[in-house]
This record gives sequence, structure tokens and C-alpha cells, in this order.
Amino acid sequence: MDYLGQPRYAYPVGRKPDNARGGKPMKAIVIVVALIAGLGVGPHRAHAGELDLVINGHARHLGTGDQWNEDNAGLGVEYHADQGTHGAPFLAANVFRDSRNNQSWQVGGGYLWRVTGHRSAHCDAGAVAFLMSRPSYHQGRPFPGALPALSCEAAGLGANAVYIPAGIFPNQPAVWFFQIKLSLGTF
Repeated sequence: MDYLGQPRYAYPVGRKPDNARGGKPMKAIVIVVALIAGLGVGPHRAHAGELDLVINGHARHLGTGDQWNEDNAGLGVEYHADQGTHGAPFLAANVFRDSRNNQSWQVGGGYLWRVTGHRSAHCDAGAVAFLMSRPSYHQGRPFPGALPALSCEAAGLGANAVYIPAGIFPNQPAVWFFQIKLSLGTF
């Protein structure tokens, strides 16, 4: 029994009824959008940040045949707080098709340091920490992670790349994951 007196149910590994799905991607995205909105209010803001629409697109599984899904279609949002010319913290939320062709979601944030360029055209490198849910991993329950990331953008159009080392997920090779970003403006 749980704290409300309701019976607890144990589901066989990988099997849950439809109404007991683990992880709610829309709820995660709403939380990130609320956090982004929260960053945009109050006297603490010295500079405006940027909101981007993220189009998840392609993965490249290194050293393998065509056994993995490399069309990682999906959408997301990113908010980069403007910290000047040295880099910026960011928040992100995405829903996409993963390497095993399952609907997955990710919510998190990180920091990107300016490697080259200036505010209007630049390349950044850093890391992203996140919670992610994949039906084929950890029985669909959210799990934490952190990965290296690259981002380049100019004139409101950008690209992200994330490297996932081999062995992070069981029996999965190293992967480069790519996204396109479209600026939705400064806030």
C-alpha cells in the first residue's frame, strides 16, 4: 500500500499498462519552459537571453552497420542566458526518437564556453547535464547523465553536437548526435 492506501503494483520488466507510463515528456517541457520564463523576470537580469527552437535530426553511430536508428526526429527548446562574450549557461528540453527508434525525452542544462567568434557568430564547447527517459533503458524511468557538447551559430541559425561514448547504454556504440537551432528571439 502507498501513503494514500492504494495498492502498489509490480509490473514485469518492460511491461506497464498504458496508464502507468514512466516519464511524461510534455510535463518535463512545461517545467523547463516555466524555468526559462522564471529566468526572464526580476531585476537580476543584466542582459537578455536567447530562446531557440531545436530540431533534433541525425545521429551517427560509430563503427556499426545500419542496425541503429540514425533519424532522431523530434523537437525541443533551449534558453541561453546572456553572460557576455565568454559563454553562457543554458536550459534545454527535447522529445525525440532515440537510437532504438523509441520516443524519448530529455530535460537539463549546462554551460558553453566561447571558443571562437563573438555574439552574432560563434562556436562554443561545454557540457550538458540532464534527466532522460528511454523506454529501452532503465525500464523507462528517468535517469541522470552528463555529456560533452558543441554548439555553433550565426545569424539566428545554429547547430549542436553531443558525443555519447560507447558503453553509456548497454550494447550501444559511441554516437554523435546532431541538432539544428532556430532563434526565436531574445527575452
